[in-house]
Amino acid sequence: MKLVDCHTHTQFSVDSAANITQMIEKAISLGLAAYAVTDHCECNRWYPESHYEDTHFYRFFNFGDNFEKSVSAVTSLKEKYKDKLNLICGVEMGQALQDIEIAQKIVSDKRLDFVIGSLHQVTNNEDFAFIDYNSYTAESIYELLEQYFREVYDMIVWGKFDELGHLT
Repeated sequence: MKLVDCHTHTQFSVDSAANITQMIEKAISLGLAAYAVTDHCECNRWYPESHYEDTHFYRFFNFGDNFEKSVSAVTSLKEKYKDKLNLICGVEMGQALQDIEIAQKIVSDKRLDFVIGSLHQVTNNEDFAFIDYNSYTAESIYELLEQYFREVYDMIVWGKFDELGHLT
């Protein structure tokens, strides 16, 4: 059986410092059949912080720059590793419906082979990774989950991605 890894982050994601070339080399040494680099790209924070009026719920910005760096790197590395690994150029696209224009721009990029649709942050709330859940009651957690599932459902109906990431 040949394994495939389709959800990875490199130095072009805010939550990783992993060197992209070292990750590809490791995928080859492990004998993976295919390997996708899917760095984070949050649609609702595509531009630098100065572009946004309300930044209360955001910690990181300028994902458009990270997207371009990641996709450009993978595109050039695909040629280098073409005889060693099926290298897939991907993205983990967060909050697509919170900036549909940016989401359309991302999914129409011809360099992409694979798009993960994720929801890391519901509208008007902190990213799930940074929420202080100690301040939540059981009822407010259920309300947050209900909002999350509504937004995930709307994203699924929109449907312009290949895989749903991080369900719950």
